[in-house]
Amino acid sequence: MASEPAFKEKITLPEGVKPSYQNGILTVSGEKGEVSREFLHPKVKVSLDKDDEGNEAILLTAQSYTLREKKIVRTFRTHMRNMFKGVTEGHEYKLKVCSGHFPMNVSVKGSTLEVKNFFG
Repeated sequence: MASEPAFKEKITLPEGVKPSYQNGILTVSGEKGEVSREFLHPKVKVSLDKDDEGNEAILLTAQSYTLREKKIVRTFRTHMRNMFKGVTEGHEYKLKVCSGHFPMNVSVKGSTLEVKNFFG
């Protein structure tokens, strides 16, 4: 007889996010796009499930609940929440160019970043 897992955690998906989990790769899609990431660990099992209200959810289970498994489960949870945020709200990265001692000129032409007079 199989023993009951020592730890279970359900992550409810936000509205508009569609999950898919195959061969250790979680793919989530939303209005802003699709993101895939590998979630494989021998002591933590990832599966798709439903929450209490019948919404899509991701179930993380571990047979033992030691500090190591807690860290892995929390890391998985955080990465998944970041994926959900990315496909619903999007992601924007702003680059700040700083030149302290050596002068340089930076310009954007179309989709190309051009750096002139860079020495160092």
